[in-house]
Amino acid sequence: MKSIVLDYARKNRHTLVAIGICGILLAIGGILRPGFSSYKNVLNILSLASFLGILAAGQTFAVLSGGEGLDLSVGAVASFSAIVAAHLLGPLNLPLVLVLLIIMALGAVLGLINGLGITYAQVPPLVMTLGMIGVINGLSLVYSGGQPTGSATELLQTISTGRIVGIPWILVIWLAFIFIVLFVLKRTTFGRALYAVGSNREAAYISGARVEIIKILAYSFSGLLSAFGGLMLLGFVQGVQYEMGSSYMLPSVIAVVLGGVSFSGGEGEYFNVVLGAIILTILTSLLTTLNIGEAGRMLVNGFILLALLTAFGRAEKMRQ
Repeated sequence: MKSIVLDYARKNRHTLVAIGICGILLAIGGILRPGFSSYKNVLNILSLASFLGILAAGQTFAVLSGGEGLDLSVGAVASFSAIVAAHLLGPLNLPLVLVLLIIMALGAVLGLINGLGITYAQVPPLVMTLGMIGVINGLSLVYSGGQPTGSATELLQTISTGRIVGIPWILVIWLAFIFIVLFVLKRTTFGRALYAVGSNREAAYISGARVEIIKILAYSFSGLLSAFGGLMLLGFVQGVQYEMGSSYMLPSVIAVVLGGVSFSGGEGEYFNVVLGAIILTILTSLLTTLNIGEAGRMLVNGFILLALLTAFGRAEKMRQ
């Protein structure tokens, strides 16, 4: 029995450590601010974490694809999708289901452009996705004519902020979303091929994997999931503004690193990324509760990312 427990702990040590960090942060928050670790506040924190968790899912696909994969445009895609969705729902009065399909197709196309540039034009992911931020922000200005219009419908607001038997709807949606992402990554041919390509591109190619197609699909999924996150964010904010998703760009990277997804690609679990998103949200909520401003929170996030990347780099060198 003891050996079984030790074996489980060894295989899932990253998950257990992440859960432990969540508990420690909540305990610290409860000590510093009574009520911080209450059931009601924990539900609020999880609701906020859901938006980051959705955007971090797209980031996970990009990083798992290997080749120093990274998608810095997730926030820009979310912002543009929210602007388009607000216009389609407001002035054009289209049904939410149709808007969802349009938005996800739009996100997939933007991700496809990233994937094509990275795969066939051989543009480094960092440069390609950073350049796409400017392109997408320009598209936002052109589409809105400099003045975003529209807002979230009552149904979308209910989905993002409403509750069912006391549980936020967005948490129910995020739970279903988590299962879908885990299924795609672990149980589908594409998911297994994605891990193979990220782990060893040459070996995956020899085994018959369509390496270029897999990488392009990974960035298309990143765009699609980012667009979905933007739509959910629109329902939560209930209004639309430029770059409303840009603040999620850096946290989405940190959540992926906290989740133990290797920047070399082909290694990591989305469930741990979910825990990483929750840790970051708890930390941000704690800093906000302590009246630390946005600049201070950004500074903390920056230090966390630098520390994680440094630790990751050392671990990679030790493995080599």
